[in-house]
Amino acid sequence: MQEYRDMMTEIEKQGSLGPVLKQIETAVAGTCREIMEKGKNKKIFFLGCGDSYFAGLAVKDYFLEKTDSLCFPMTALEFSTYGIRQVDKESTVIAVSMSGNVARTVEAVKEAQERGAYVVGITNSLTGRLYEVCSHPVFLGLEEEPGWTPGTLTYTGTLYALYCLGAGLSRESERDGCKRKLAFTMEQVSRVVTQCQDMARQAGENFVYNGHQFPVYILGAGQSFATAKYGAAKFLEVCGVIAIGQESEEFAHQEFWVIDKNCPVFLVAPKGDSFQRTMEVGECLRHFGCDLFVISNSEELCGMGKYAFGMPEEVEELYAPLLYAVPMQLTAYYFSRKLGLDPDRRSHNDPFRKKVSRMLTRGTVNLD
Repeated sequence: MQEYRDMMTEIEKQGSLGPVLKQIETAVAGTCREIMEKGKNKKIFFLGCGDSYFAGLAVKDYFLEKTDSLCFPMTALEFSTYGIRQVDKESTVIAVSMSGNVARTVEAVKEAQERGAYVVGITNSLTGRLYEVCSHPVFLGLEEEPGWTPGTLTYTGTLYALYCLGAGLSRESERDGCKRKLAFTMEQVSRVVTQCQDMARQAGENFVYNGHQFPVYILGAGQSFATAKYGAAKFLEVCGVIAIGQESEEFAHQEFWVIDKNCPVFLVAPKGDSFQRTMEVGECLRHFGCDLFVISNSEELCGMGKYAFGMPEEVEELYAPLLYAVPMQLTAYYFSRKLGLDPDRRSHNDPFRKKVSRMLTRGTVNLD
């Protein structure tokens, strides 16, 4: 089998971002001071598409707990068509686009700036439109591989920038603690990538997928719902299979009615406020006959999984999104290889699909 490396290289790079993290911290620190000094922190809107949207969703609870701001994660389209009505001069809008060329995101930034909001643009491109039009751009400076790889390194970089913003905007009494816990969590990334490799390879190479009638389900609650949505996107992009990221409780009321026994189900469940309910759902699904892929720092829950990814005990639920995406990145990579696909190319070398993707996301659709 051909040895693919671009996606794996980016996964591994997530654990060695030291100088880049310092660069991001420096860029964000001045932005936070200015937001506070200008009183622009009453409402904070997060906007983006795909992974960029999931990242904002993942940090919502962190901002709600650590800052005095109202927080609204939205897709770029929802923001520019509906959320924009709630934006005022006391608002900060945080827009995310790695390429900087997602049309809906750029449109939303322009509208927010016209309303007097403080607009932060997080991007990994100095030549993209977001960096050009945004009044306060934050360049991540991540070294991506040349292939059109699924977002892994960029997702972690985006999350880190958002957590830095949250720490910088936090209550003064909590700020130092926020920064310490964030630094500690990032120190665990390399260990998580290494420790999850063997289990992910085993899970991916023995993955039982029953076809489009029975999707891959990924469940989580709170900030882990965002991680579940992100994980589903990796299976869609990398493996070409139907995958659904759902909130643990909502799954019990919706998708359960069509699930098949032996269907692969991921449980993203750090110990915390929503842990008990996700564990109860897992117990029911195991009884039903589903294969469970558990990502947790609970030994009890990990013991329920056909495949279990034990996560660092000391990392709090609020910071879990920085680590808990890694097992799904790795499993999707190895499953893609098993299927004979190219995990380094989201289009799997289908130029027509890539062309239409650009039409959908980069500008006005023109079918001529």
